[in-house]
Amino acid sequence: MLKRFSFNSLRTKMIFIFSSVFTVILIGLAVFLYMQQSEKIKDDAQTNSESIVKQIDFGINMFLEKYDSTINILSNQSLIVDYLKSTEDKKGEDSLEAKVLQTRVSNEFASFIRHNPAVTNVYVTAMNKKILIEPSVTLPSDFNPLEAPWFKGASSDREEAFWSEPYEDKSSGEFIVTLSKVVTEQNSSKVLGVIAFDIKIDQLNELVKSIDVDYQGYSFLFDQNAVAMVHPTEKGKNLMNLGFIKEMYDASGRSGRLDYVFDKQDRVLFYNTIKETNWKVGTVYIKKNMLAEATDLRNILLLLTLVIIVLISTITTVVARSITKPLIHLNNQVSKVAQGDLTVSVQSTTGDEVGQLTRNFNSMVMSMREIIQSVQTSVTQVKESPESLSAISEETTASSEEISRAMDEVAHGATQAATDSEVANQRTVDLSTQIEEVDAASNELLTHSRSASTTSENGLRQMTNLKEKAHRSNEVLHTVESVIQNLTKKINEIDTVLHSINAISDQTNLLALNASIEAARAGEHGKGFAVVAEEVRKLAEQSARATDQVRMTIQDIQSQSKQATIEMNTTRKIADEQTLVVNETENAFHSISSMIDNMVSSIQGISQKVEFMTSHKDDVVGAIQSISATAQQSAASSEEVSASTEQQLMALNSIAQSAASLNEASISLAEISSKFHV
Repeated sequence: MLKRFSFNSLRTKMIFIFSSVFTVILIGLAVFLYMQQSEKIKDDAQTNSESIVKQIDFGINMFLEKYDSTINILSNQSLIVDYLKSTEDKKGEDSLEAKVLQTRVSNEFASFIRHNPAVTNVYVTAMNKKILIEPSVTLPSDFNPLEAPWFKGASSDREEAFWSEPYEDKSSGEFIVTLSKVVTEQNSSKVLGVIAFDIKIDQLNELVKSIDVDYQGYSFLFDQNAVAMVHPTEKGKNLMNLGFIKEMYDASGRSGRLDYVFDKQDRVLFYNTIKETNWKVGTVYIKKNMLAEATDLRNILLLLTLVIIVLISTITTVVARSITKPLIHLNNQVSKVAQGDLTVSVQSTTGDEVGQLTRNFNSMVMSMREIIQSVQTSVTQVKESPESLSAISEETTASSEEISRAMDEVAHGATQAATDSEVANQRTVDLSTQIEEVDAASNELLTHSRSASTTSENGLRQMTNLKEKAHRSNEVLHTVESVIQNLTKKINEIDTVLHSINAISDQTNLLALNASIEAARAGEHGKGFAVVAEEVRKLAEQSARATDQVRMTIQDIQSQSKQATIEMNTTRKIADEQTLVVNETENAFHSISSMIDNMVSSIQGISQKVEFMTSHKDDVVGAIQSISATAQQSAASSEEVSASTEQQLMALNSIAQSAASLNEASISLAEISSKFHV
């Protein structure tokens, strides 16, 4: 059968706490490593991107410088200068020399194209709009080279070569860029014309694409107007309308980083600007791909966290079960004790706190078993006493019907009263001794309580000593309670005897009165008997007064005994609470100290009451001795007095009723004690 799950169980709490702690730690570690790895990947990506951008930048610069230097050489070549000069003279441009120059220039351009496959066309334009193109191309009749962008660009800066925007060649469909340079007359600033190259940018595309970009990223190359010269999907398009591209071109720095969203994907762009052309070169990473490694690491850590949590939960369950199993067994045994079974015993094989608790539990059950056995024995004895008393009452009732034996019964009663007085005297002496023991025990308990109060101030290091003192204090309290209960019982017995003595004294007084009446009727012959009757009456009155005085003293002692019992119960309750608090938590130490102070105060009160009882015990002893002497005198005088049968029967009926009440009480106590199995 499955056990009901309860969050209040110690096992569940241990599993929950350990699992929660390890869950928080491992998830925190996974998040920390993920964030750290993400930052590392971003830093690596930026470093790699900067390296790639520099590499691409270097390759493009080499590409540009190659053609820059070539066009500078050609623009300063005397052959080109001579050709352009020859075109200025319209009369001489059809001359043999001019044709030779044109042929030589065409051959030079053709040789240059053969050695530079990326160059598609080389042409030179004079200021009179005459243009020489290699390879030869038929141009429209209305074509004006002076209005071409490459011509205007070169003319705007005579010192530097001009790179045009990339454009698509209509004849080949390839993207090309034109490089142009002004040709000036040697040793003069006169512009003779412009020389230009049409260069395919496929070589740049191959250069850019040849560089491996990590994290599935790609490289790009934009011209100065945001036209994509090299791009995996947007080649040839002007992307200035895209916000992040415009932001890149509007930025004040020549290089930088942009985070943006494109095609519903978070991306990172690193770029740099080529100084000679203002082209933008850079790399783009998709964050999802860039952080894939970190995401995989995070998922692995989360999976590992789940496995560790399951493992920790399993280990914690096993450990918690090993800890709680003896506690559960001990709890079951405690439940049996609560139901009255004192035959239980728990075996302990460990030396830890649970083992110590088990051994203390066995000691407690053994002590309770001994107490219940003692109570049951006492109940048996008490139950036998009323039965014997009832039998005696029946016999006395039968004998009282015989009037001839009344005097003997009275004498027997007086003798019995004297004997009871002696017994009461002896019990009173014993009671005095017990009161002295109670006084000594209370003083000892007070000493121990004060010692416990002093010990409590030493802190948690003295907790073991405090437990021993508390246990010893409980034992003394149980002893004091038992003594007080015995004292109460014996006082009740004395009260019963006093009732009997008082009844006998009343009977004796009545008999003395009857004897006086009979002596008066006898006249002179009854005077001596009247004197004896008067003496008997005085003795009866003295006995009654002494009995009343003893009863008052006994009632006072009973009242004090009840108060002492109440105080004792309060003190025992406080001591039990003190023991419970000491066993449950050491953090309640100050509360225990306060309870000990209260206990000391209560014990001082008990000690004062016991001292009061001690101061009056001598009076009780004296009164009982006086009763004993009076009873002996009554016994001697009762031989001359006739007993009253009816009053004797009443006294016997009272004894029978008391015996019945005592029998009922013993039966009730037997029923209560029978609930415990010993």
